[in-house]
Amino acid sequence: LMAAASELRQPHGSRMSWVTQSPLEAVFPVPAQRRSVQTGLRRQRVTLLQASCIGFNASEVLLDNGARLACDAPLLAGPCTTPEWLHSSDLALDASGRVLVDAQGHSRSHRQVLAVNEAASIEFGAAGTNLRYPDPVPKRLLRALRAALVEQAATAAVADSPGATPGLELMASGRGRAIASWRGFCIEGRIPWSIRQALDRRFLRSLESP
Repeated sequence: LMAAASELRQPHGSRMSWVTQSPLEAVFPVPAQRRSVQTGLRRQRVTLLQASCIGFNASEVLLDNGARLACDAPLLAGPCTTPEWLHSSDLALDASGRVLVDAQGHSRSHRQVLAVNEAASIEFGAAGTNLRYPDPVPKRLLRALRAALVEQAATAAVADSPGATPGLELMASGRGRAIASWRGFCIEGRIPWSIRQALDRRFLRSLESP
């Protein structure tokens, strides 16, 4: 949202509204992080509307409170869930409907199928662990795809460097600024943005190596 608001405001002069299905306190429960997000939204001139979207027409977003929001281009974002067709497939799934995979991302029941991120789960005993960016999944997937293309068995997973300090959240807030949150503490500005940029560049460089 803040990235889009930052890029569209100049030179287009576009204004953005955020229709939040839940109160901001529920989306950002840590007070310091919530205050930083609110500051970033005000800087980007984003209007907050606590409501739910129930439909669209050619020029409006329809809200559950009866309001109609003039809109040239709706941008939809929501939680990632597994597609419904997976539930009726023959693939081995965990209790949440995600594809059970091995350390290389291959389906445990159909090795020719690869799954990553929110659609994949590696089970350790009774618990499932969802694979999420920026963990080593992209490199793992690339290794598995390369191996499949040359008809070779995938090599054992190799530990990759972590993308960020555990517990650290970095959120871009537009125009060369970002919000860093860690254990209830939060700062916003150009230093968090520089850290995020460095981590993203390192992650992208890691994808270039086999």
